[in-house]
Amino acid sequence: MSIYLPDDLAARAKEFDPEANMSQLIQVSLRRLLGASDTAAPGYAQRPADADEGLQRARDALAPAAQAEYQAGYASALHRLADVPWQALDEFAERGFDLRRWIEPWSNGIMLEAARGIDGEPKWFWKLAEDLGNLVDPIGFVSKTP
Repeated sequence: MSIYLPDDLAARAKEFDPEANMSQLIQVSLRRLLGASDTAAPGYAQRPADADEGLQRARDALAPAAQAEYQAGYASALHRLADVPWQALDEFAERGFDLRRWIEPWSNGIMLEAARGIDGEPKWFWKLAEDLGNLVDPIGFVSKTP
């Protein structure tokens, strides 16, 4: 079987496990996605017969809150979009729109500057921290927002 895998996705997969070949990575990923494991669980660790029903009830109960959080995050991103410079947005795209991968170098750089007593952080960063909290502001500087 042949599949198409974009270069950026393949590179991220290789970062996850540089020793594995692509076929192994895809097999492991599909097993995880489908709820299977590479090794059989011991007999005492089998899912209860009604687990699927319980999981579906949990999904049904939690989905509205998850959707509301997603919508709020999306709205916040649109609200802050005009504050973020093009260079930062371009870097966000280069990192596959992975918020954690994008924000980490910015956050680390700002923490390093703060440790050195430099107060040259971009103002847009603190505005973003107001919306994203600890993800963007791991050391609690939001309170000093200008």
